[in-house]
Order: sequence, then C-alpha cells, then structure tokens
Amino acid sequence: MLLTRVLSAVVLPPIAIAAVYFGGWPFALFWTVAAAAALWEWVTIVGGLRRYGWTVAGIGYAGLLLFAPVVLRGDPTLGMAAILLLFAIVWTTDIAGYFAGRAIGGPKLVPSISPKKTWSGAIAGLVGSVGVVAIGGQ
Repeated sequence: MLLTRVLSAVVLPPIAIAAVYFGGWPFALFWTVAAAAALWEWVTIVGGLRRYGWTVAGIGYAGLLLFAPVVLRGDPTLGMAAILLLFAIVWTTDIAGYFAGRAIGGPKLVPSISPKKTWSGAIAGLVGSVGVVAIGGQ
C-alpha cells in the first residue's frame, strides 16, 4: 500500500502541476480524466450502475470535480495560484493524515465508511492544511 502511494506521489504531481501551468485544454483534460476515475470508483463502491440513485449522485459529484477546478483555474489573475494552493492543501492533508494515523493510531474516525482512518490522522491533516494556508495563502 505504501509503495503504491509513493509511486503515485512520484508520477501524478508533476503531471498535475504541468496541467496547472499550461492551463486551457491540458488542464481540462487532466480534470476530465480525474472526474472519470472518480466516477468509476464511485460506481464500483456503491455496487454498480444498477443503483440508479447513487449513480446519478456520482455523476453530479464527478461533474463538480471537473467543473470547479476548471472554473477556478480560468481566473486570469489568481487562477494558477488558487489551484496550486488547493493542491498544497489536499496533498498536505493526505500526507500528514496518513503518516500521523499510522504512527499515532488511536480510535477510528468512522470505521463503517473508512476502516483505517483515525482521529489522530484527521487532526494531523487539519493542522497541516491550516499550516499550509497560513504560510502559502498570503
């Protein structure tokens, strides 16, 4: 599991940052692929396309995942900075949460939904993201 995370951390961020840098259609293509992957995972988790209501909700979720970053990046003044800050927040939250949760452990956050996530990881992710905003959100 850690190897998969490390490999994805080596491969995906440069692609994401390049998409942010170029903007336009490369950025839209990046988020289209991300939204399609999110929809595929959503449908897999909820039990397939036969669960119509959940599938429709997943389409809405994937649509927002595509629409919001493209609109945000489209701002000519702050679009690139806003997306890079968003990436920094998400990546810091994920990394801090993962390592703190593994190192500290403790009570599970919501075991029925995500059995490995802990309160210590959630708090570390929150603290890390607040730190990123305090430093980089100037």
